[in-house]
Amino acid sequence: TLPAFKKALELGCDGVELDVRLTRDNKVVVFHDESLKRLYAFDELISELSYEKIKNLTDEKIPLLRDVLHIIKDMKLINIEIKIDGKFSGILEEQVIKTVKTFDISDRILFSSFNPLSIGIIKRLKRDARTGFLFDKNASYKELGSVLASFLGCESINPQYSILNDFMMIHYREWGLKVYTWTVDKKEDLKDI
Repeated sequence: TLPAFKKALELGCDGVELDVRLTRDNKVVVFHDESLKRLYAFDELISELSYEKIKNLTDEKIPLLRDVLHIIKDMKLINIEIKIDGKFSGILEEQVIKTVKTFDISDRILFSSFNPLSIGIIKRLKRDARTGFLFDKNASYKELGSVLASFLGCESINPQYSILNDFMMIHYREWGLKVYTWTVDKKEDLKDI
């Protein structure tokens, strides 16, 4: 929500990660889940709703990317995770690049995705885009993630923290990749990595 991003600024955060999705009418919204079910008790997919309908169902709590960027544009790092739902079209990537360009902050944006096609589209649209390849502990290509990330021209590899170990870190660094892990919620987990 917009208040959450404002709070991050108040707390002095120098960067954030946010998820973007495409609505039925091709608006880029900032929202993690593919549907409204978990947070709003409506079993409706974001991709099947117009932005007006989403605003009505959520009391305008799901913001557009442009509104979020207006608030956080001065942060040092903004990691925009591209969430692809259903049929892949490339429209989300095009809209995200277009929105970011209006703020002239491309040098502080990292585009990340679990979908290598999405990363490829981002790089095709903006050759110098900073990108990161995401994957979780269930990915069958953990060891090959660095090869894929390198092939895609990624700056970073973004694995789930639970798969990191000394071997994997050395492996990723040998490929020249930065490592941005996620979601570390406990202090003891942070110490382990």
